[in-house]
Amino acid sequence: MDKNNICPNCGYEWNSKDTKACPKCNFTGIVSSYKDNGFEVNVDEFKSVVEDRNNRKRTQYECSCGYKINIYGKGLHGITCSHCFKNMAEVGDIHIQSDSDWNYNRKLERARIELAASEQSTKQRHLYMCLSCDKTTVQKTYDGERISCDCGGEMMIRYSLIDGELYNAITGEVVGKKRKATKAITGNQLKDFRKNQGLNQAELGGMFNLTQQFISQIENGIRPLPDDIKHAIN
Repeated sequence: MDKNNICPNCGYEWNSKDTKACPKCNFTGIVSSYKDNGFEVNVDEFKSVVEDRNNRKRTQYECSCGYKINIYGKGLHGITCSHCFKNMAEVGDIHIQSDSDWNYNRKLERARIELAASEQSTKQRHLYMCLSCDKTTVQKTYDGERISCDCGGEMMIRYSLIDGELYNAITGEVVGKKRKATKAITGNQLKDFRKNQGLNQAELGGMFNLTQQFISQIENGIRPLPDDIKHAIN
């Protein structure tokens, strides 16, 4: 019986009849979804891991011995402690973001802003990002939800720019509108651009290693606009 498997630790997906550990990171608490006599098994757990991996959100699980891990997916069963081999329990409804997930989101937000602000020579363009190496690429045609990456992993579509409208490819919601380049960018224009992209001051600042207060001072005309932000939104 073929099973759809996903690793809550690294997010890797694969199909196999029988497997005990992730072939990429060797994590043993994998989630397998399959049909047994017409009944679907572990469908909700599988979807939870996929959703959290796509959004780069991790949930913390803790063992009675005190050992903790941060993995994709909520309400998972059979997550075993690697120290005392007891079952681990989910700790509340909190999300922990690892350094790799933070870097992934930062690269994705930067790529999203560049896509939205760039001149559009075709009616549509699609931003894909690799789930393994974080590489991004822009395709002029829609080649499906996933395409292959040079690293051997899979790239997932994240945003689509169609006739000047930027869409979240996962939710289908409009994120913001493409802005034309301007010779001089004021604090008010930066504020308008930020709101069009659906970002708060802290999120925009985090993409450029700046504090929320720094972005606020730029928007209020207290500080000049740094060159890297000018290039990103121009």
